[in-house]
Amino acid sequence: MANFLVSFHDGIRWIVVLLILIVLIKSLVGWLGKQSYTKLDRQLWMGLVNAVGIQFILGLVILIWRMIDFGFIRTHWEHAVTNIIAVGVIMYAARFKKLEDTLHHRNKFFAVLASTLLIFVAVSTVNGWSF
Repeated sequence: MANFLVSFHDGIRWIVVLLILIVLIKSLVGWLGKQSYTKLDRQLWMGLVNAVGIQFILGLVILIWRMIDFGFIRTHWEHAVTNIIAVGVIMYAARFKKLEDTLHHRNKFFAVLASTLLIFVAVSTVNGWSF
């Protein structure tokens, strides 16, 4: 069961990466092009938030499972804590919805960029980016 969860967690990360890239590009274009925040932007954002949420829950289940099997492993905790911060940054960005559209795009761009950097650091602490 644990191997299935880890494989599922590994597979969903590529959905997260794809959504991050799309949201980053769409936010950058929206910010620099002074575009309005559209329904598509909201849907992409919700897709990213949901995918990250699923990753977060799976990661916590895997962390608990591994703690039961193997005890405290520092790299697993570093991975978990860094990703919890990354998820927090993405969730905090939901507060920007009441801003003017250009600021909304800009702030979401920087929030996703910061979160992406944290996720990159977190993934490199465990197995790295295996393909």
